[in-house]
Amino acid sequence: MNVTVNTFRLKGIGEGYTYSVYFEIKFDSDHMYVVSDNSGTRLSMNCKCTAAQVTSHIAESVFAGGQARLAGVSGRISFGDSKRTLLVPWASLPSTSDDIRLEIPIAPGDVAWIEDARKGSDLIGMCTLHGAASVKSGASVPVSFQTQNGQEVKMPWHQQEIVGVASENPEQIRIEREKWVKLLTQLGVGAHIVELPLIDLKKKKDEWKKVVERFDKANADFRGGDFEHCIGECRKVVEGVVTVLSSAWKVPPDPKHSFEQKVESMLARLRNKWPESSHSRLDALDKLINAIWDWSGPYHHFEGAVPHRQETSFVLHLTANLVELCAWILDNNPAEDSEGKH
Repeated sequence: MNVTVNTFRLKGIGEGYTYSVYFEIKFDSDHMYVVSDNSGTRLSMNCKCTAAQVTSHIAESVFAGGQARLAGVSGRISFGDSKRTLLVPWASLPSTSDDIRLEIPIAPGDVAWIEDARKGSDLIGMCTLHGAASVKSGASVPVSFQTQNGQEVKMPWHQQEIVGVASENPEQIRIEREKWVKLLTQLGVGAHIVELPLIDLKKKKDEWKKVVERFDKANADFRGGDFEHCIGECRKVVEGVVTVLSSAWKVPPDPKHSFEQKVESMLARLRNKWPESSHSRLDALDKLINAIWDWSGPYHHFEGAVPHRQETSFVLHLTANLVELCAWILDNNPAEDSEGKH
């Protein structure tokens, strides 16, 4: 994974506009992680402050040996066209180090609009920072300099002062897609949409395992922004569910049958074997299978439409419901091949 070094530049103007001070704050995505405690959940960025520079605006070089040190910063980050922003609370720079840690509070609702702005690509935002710096000169004598109209002015130079610094323009912050997906998992977004129960399928254990693996893959594709592959995996999950149920109730596969015909054969077998009181669940199973199959159809064909995030999320949730229902069916209804006793 390529790592992007993000750089934030801050500038401040000293008293009487006699000097400028510049700082750079840098961090890369490898130094970004999630922190959760009683104070909430935060994105933590370990940054390094570098390139402190003091530039004199007057002829005399009274700033020789001058020092400038960033005291702390705060700011905001925006993403895409959203009017919402993430607050960067005030963070102080330790007196013995050039490292500074920015911790950004983030709530589940924030993740939703950030994901809408990301659109499946790298996470790109615009960051504006402001803060304060301590500047100390190498001399403390009055300084004479010429103003624009030619008038000579003498101004005392203070030994030390606090100067406000800020971003001259919003600066881009980029987090690679692979890293952001890992952060989403740390934020809890990467978990299953539903908690799948453990099922003792005996002889059909491997078939069910493949269904769950496909479902996991669909979740991973969605988090990674690969919506087309996500919907493709959902379609394979549907095929797997029909295969597992047909096998469990001994519906012989016919290679000449279309998928729709296989579904009808499987449902007919279950309706014949189950009591009528359970047929409403079979109706729900039928509707879920057909809904996912129909929604995933346009994206399955060559040169088909490119799915949007909202559509993909809808199909993925339907697939989660189907897998959950299938798990319940297998867990609560004895299959005909279960140890060969049914």
